[in-house]
Amino acid sequence: MRLILGLGTSAANRALSEIHSLPTRLGGNYIAASATNGPCPLSRKHWLEIHQALGLPYPNHQVIPLNVELDTFQRAPYRRRKDFPPYYNGGIVYSPWAAGLGDVWRDHLERIYQLAPHITGFNKKISNQPSLATAIHSLQLQGHGFRLLPDAYHVRWT
Repeated sequence: MRLILGLGTSAANRALSEIHSLPTRLGGNYIAASATNGPCPLSRKHWLEIHQALGLPYPNHQVIPLNVELDTFQRAPYRRRKDFPPYYNGGIVYSPWAAGLGDVWRDHLERIYQLAPHITGFNKKISNQPSLATAIHSLQLQGHGFRLLPDAYHVRWT
């Protein structure tokens, strides 16, 4: 199993102490990630172009971002939006080693950056969230199971 953490030391220790039960909580050995707080910042047209460039069909399912699901004040800009393609928080990701998520994620990050270097995230740094979404989608198409992380694992630690 692979666990990629983006947590502070005390939070990471607490998460690691509970992580041994995650495969049981997921119902098997699945790839797991959390929905992002907000939706994918890319237009549908641009998102379609990225999927096409990666040789992937556009996903036919939706992942509702946390702010929309909880109906927070941050939801207002998205109230009329109907399209929420899968988009995940890269802060904590769980994956079996055999799935190869890290390799696919890195490959997609490099390929998306070549296609669209203007896609940035926090502090205008290169965002890894589009490539995480496409990597998970690619692995799902190859037969790897996916589950959203249980809510207890989707929190802000700082």
